[in-house]
Amino acid sequence: MSLNQFLVQAALKEAHLNIKSDRTIELSQRDANLVFEAIDNPPEPNPLLKAAFQKHQQFFNYL
Repeated sequence: MSLNQFLVQAALKEAHLNIKSDRTIELSQRDANLVFEAIDNPPEPNPLLKAAFQKHQQFFNYL
């Protein structure tokens, strides 16, 4: 293996580790329970969320 190949492989390995750690979120048990509760019982959308959704719909239907 050449020095160049070694450096490229080492850089790729480190990049993969960084990407993996950036995609991982560690939660406490309490926070994980809050997330699961919100998934199981989502709150009603508030007026600001409804307005944002309408703007999104209008924008993407326009395209």
